[in-house]
Amino acid sequence: MIMLFPSLIILAVAILMVATKVWIGLIICTALAWYLADMWSKTYYVIEEDTLIINAGMFYTLKIPVSNIFKIKPSRDPSKAPALSMDRLSIRYSIDGKKKEVLVSPENKEEFVQALKEINGRIEFASLYKI
Repeated sequence: MIMLFPSLIILAVAILMVATKVWIGLIICTALAWYLADMWSKTYYVIEEDTLIINAGMFYTLKIPVSNIFKIKPSRDPSKAPALSMDRLSIRYSIDGKKKEVLVSPENKEEFVQALKEINGRIEFASLYKI
């Protein structure tokens, strides 16, 4: 759903580019649509051994040692993130002493959190249920 609005905008601009015969604009629209489709179809989260791998298209891959994750909480932060939904999880972790955050939107949040917690029992997390 998060990609619907940008997709409609790109489609409208592409139609305008064809109607006005602005071919370079059509090429740009096509490239942007390809990029968004790639990101949409290749965004996933995998836990391999002790590492959380976050992938969002061909240009974004992040590997986080699960032992470095210290907090997970629900989020609706609209910031740019490798997440396909606004119903997100904020994962806070540290790398080289620097605290960082990444937003993800796994399909089954409870199962995702539980899998991470099984590897690193020190992860603090807020309730995933809305009251």
